[in-house]
Amino acid sequence: MKTLDDAWNPRDWETFMKRHAENVALYWPGQPEPTRGRHADHSESVGFFHAVENHIENDPYMILFGQGDHTCSVARWTGTHTGPLKGLDGQIHPATHRKFSLEFCTVARWKNGEIVEEKLFYDLVGFMTQLNLLPKATVTATAQYPSEYRSKAPFLKNPSTIQEKRTLTGENTEHLQWLERSLRDDSFDLGLKDCSKMF
Repeated sequence: MKTLDDAWNPRDWETFMKRHAENVALYWPGQPEPTRGRHADHSESVGFFHAVENHIENDPYMILFGQGDHTCSVARWTGTHTGPLKGLDGQIHPATHRKFSLEFCTVARWKNGEIVEEKLFYDLVGFMTQLNLLPKATVTATAQYPSEYRSKAPFLKNPSTIQEKRTLTGENTEHLQWLERSLRDDSFDLGLKDCSKMF
């Protein structure tokens, strides 16, 4: 496993490709289908480096062990957003030049010295938040609700009937979650725009 990350950091793509089987399946967070094939994995990795200069701190790993034909590693992953990157909203975002630091976990299944299946785990929402790429949602709420519900909605200022428009980001998603639950309450008349991705 260490030889793979030793190749990743300096972008030694020849060694990197040799560590993956021809028909490798690679699973990324937020990606519904795996990337299949050594060359597709290589192209995807090169493209990611064009968007995000990054480094896996693997000397030593935070955690590293193997069992049977599997290995598992956890490492500190750091970097900077330096080029166009696709966000959770499906849009391509220009470089923010913001830095990130996360834990990165790789679970790999090996055969004859090559990875045949690789599953990557990291905090995707945390990654996008640190790069300031979380989608923003505008919520317009109109409500009449009993006094016992007021404490649950600290961002709704008028205690009786309110009409408030506010941009919500990942820092206050608990408000969005509360609004979603309130849809089941007949006393709430709520309009949501482009919020489903936030829950």
